[in-house]
Amino acid sequence: MKKRTLFILLILSSITFSQKQNFETTSTADKMLDVNNIYFRISDPYKDRWSRSFGDVHWDVEEYSSEIVFDHGMWLTGKIGDSVKSAIREWWYQYSPGPIIDGLPALDSHPEDSLKYRIYKITQNDDESNPDYAEWPAEFGAPVDNDGNPRLYGNQMLWSTYNFLDTSYVPNHTYYTPNSEDRLKYIFPVEVRETVYAHAAITHKDDDLLSNTVLIEYEFINKGDVQIDSAYWGFWTDIDFHDLFDNNPLIDTTRQLGLCYSFENHTFYGSSSPAVGYTLLYGPQVESANSTAVYKGKVVNGKKNLNLNTFHPIEDDSIYMPADSSNVFPNHLEANNLMGPIYVYTQAWNVARGNGAYNIPYYDPYSEEYTNFPFSGNPETGEGWYAYENEPGRNGGGAGFVFFAGPFDFAPSDTQWVMVALVPALGEDNFDSITKLKSKVDQLRSLPYDSLAISNRIISSVDDKNESLYLDYELKQNYPNPFNPTTKIEYSLPEKNQVKIEVFNLLGQKVATLINTEQSAGRHSVNWNAESFSSGIYFYKISAGSFVETKKMMVLK
Repeated sequence: MKKRTLFILLILSSITFSQKQNFETTSTADKMLDVNNIYFRISDPYKDRWSRSFGDVHWDVEEYSSEIVFDHGMWLTGKIGDSVKSAIREWWYQYSPGPIIDGLPALDSHPEDSLKYRIYKITQNDDESNPDYAEWPAEFGAPVDNDGNPRLYGNQMLWSTYNFLDTSYVPNHTYYTPNSEDRLKYIFPVEVRETVYAHAAITHKDDDLLSNTVLIEYEFINKGDVQIDSAYWGFWTDIDFHDLFDNNPLIDTTRQLGLCYSFENHTFYGSSSPAVGYTLLYGPQVESANSTAVYKGKVVNGKKNLNLNTFHPIEDDSIYMPADSSNVFPNHLEANNLMGPIYVYTQAWNVARGNGAYNIPYYDPYSEEYTNFPFSGNPETGEGWYAYENEPGRNGGGAGFVFFAGPFDFAPSDTQWVMVALVPALGEDNFDSITKLKSKVDQLRSLPYDSLAISNRIISSVDDKNESLYLDYELKQNYPNPFNPTTKIEYSLPEKNQVKIEVFNLLGQKVATLINTEQSAGRHSVNWNAESFSSGIYFYKISAGSFVETKKMMVLK
């Protein structure tokens, strides 16, 4: 990017900071994918992870019910000219909601449309009564069918777009806060379009693959006027379940699978400890004669999909990884102790190329060779290098991992596409969960793209009895919020009950009764049309047996 453009961006960022603060309070910050046994939350990408009090992914299956993922997100690193740049999402966010419009982040170029830069959720059989369906942002690249209607992947989908071009937001965390000059190292003229979807649960058991899988597609576009050389796409996750210090990272390159597992068979939330992983189904595409690649579900001749090229385990988020490598011992055994969070753009670049954060390659003490893939052993059989039981003095495992695929050159107007899947597994014990996870990933990777993206399942096929096994009483935040004039309220019942949903004003006066009837177990929703009500704060309250909960919403006209 040219220096003049960066200067203009810095000026604009100071002008629009208050608008972005307003976006955080007025946008629909969170949406939940909840059509199957995995409850997958997507949050406003401008909102710092530590300002939220819940995990991103919860899994309810058989006798197991717990959070399995604390946070996750896409990374990108590469070079523009001689300058290394990295976009990192690791508990804190560098992304700005919305696309890149007129060469600027949407919140800078069109702040008046900030409510459009939200997360959109559509479900099978939705129509215009769902505001996200009615206001589907096809102009921002949201997928549509041949008739121009929202195109649904699976049975339920979350769609959003964001960019790496925001200069005003500065990551502020314990170990590293970039100064004004370093801040520019985190700027990419790249727009991301994220599609997250799932198939409806047919059974509450873990044996059904698609009832227990979430699929994620990233389409990202270079909207700048310069090439990004030697780019690497990355994915970071903080997998958390059971004992937060017994979530041990592992890599299986055969299956393109990064996962976490437990050494102990904890039974806090069920009869066994799960294994939880992400598999790269389709990596970035590069030119390759006599090869074929899959790109957005289409077969492309003369290209190939890149596999993972490196894996970085993160032992714990408390590990200090200084920006200055002069304090790091240049010993390969010491390098294996530098498995902490990546906070600095140069560290991301080094790790993506397989060199470790400080250009000290990982050393496998079992094969006695340097490797891009630490912890690629087999805990099930006790063979090879794996974390952390066969490494004296190590503990932790509470902070997940990041893996990368590359390199590829990313020219102006080029589009890249990547697809990953989140797959948990619950075996007879902690190590059997690893075995089962690998088997599930083998099944998943054997399926063609259309079998993953197009669903022949019917949501209503999950019967009330099956639903009641894993649903709890829950009142969700209405969406959109603020709204004008219609909003949707979703709630869950684990058993048949008399349900009443009422709306109150700030004075505590009841202004509407939306539901007052007996309803079966399952997930339900109701809409409220506030066309005849004035702007302001209202409260909605659910009463179902002994369960009572109230939430706040805002009418904004």
